[in-house]
Amino acid sequence: MNQPKSWTQHDLYAHWRECIWADCIPADVMQAEVLPQLRVHCYQPGQALWLRGDAPTAWVGVMGGAAKLCLTTAEGRAVTVGCTAGSWIGEAPLILGAARHSCDAVALHTLTAVSMPRSCFDHLRCNYLAFGLFLQELMAERNQQLMDLVAAQQEGNTPVKVAKCLAALLTPRNFPTPQSREIQVSQGELSELCQVSRSRLSEALSTLEAQGLIHVGYRRIKVLDWNAMRGLV
Repeated sequence: MNQPKSWTQHDLYAHWRECIWADCIPADVMQAEVLPQLRVHCYQPGQALWLRGDAPTAWVGVMGGAAKLCLTTAEGRAVTVGCTAGSWIGEAPLILGAARHSCDAVALHTLTAVSMPRSCFDHLRCNYLAFGLFLQELMAERNQQLMDLVAAQQEGNTPVKVAKCLAALLTPRNFPTPQSREIQVSQGELSELCQVSRSRLSEALSTLEAQGLIHVGYRRIKVLDWNAMRGLV
């Protein structure tokens, strides 16, 4: 993990004004009490923000780039269970008082993140109702995301299955801006997530691209119409 020296408190404040929970904390409180405690970090592609079993020490916001949440199988394969860009991750073990993270968080490509110490996170959660409600909605969305992934994996039509798996990954609070609706995952990871073979995955991606729902690039997929993807039957 590398910490850049170029970020100032002014930079952090400007970025915070655009984040998805900006309206939950009074601006004077954020500038005087929270910003001085934030730290900015840079990660290279494939570098871990944390690993399963690490002790949770901070809430982490993805300021640039994207990260994946994944579990490593007994065979050593990393199976993606969630992705995020422009959002914040790692709140569950902080809220639940869990001793360890239950999954890995890994940079999908060059990533800039900001960390909020656990003590600051707990203070905001306990003293600002709007912030607490945001966290509740965020965790509810993550729960729905996992249920949508499980349901999508039971779909018999392969293009629909792949579309719903992608839509389940790119949820509104995990990818809160239209320009962030892009993920960089290998077809091997995506085939494991969707529980389809790589050949059938490739065919399904071609079908969805022909329908104008996604754009497929080298090791990256951009979702063009999230609502349509989620509503396919």
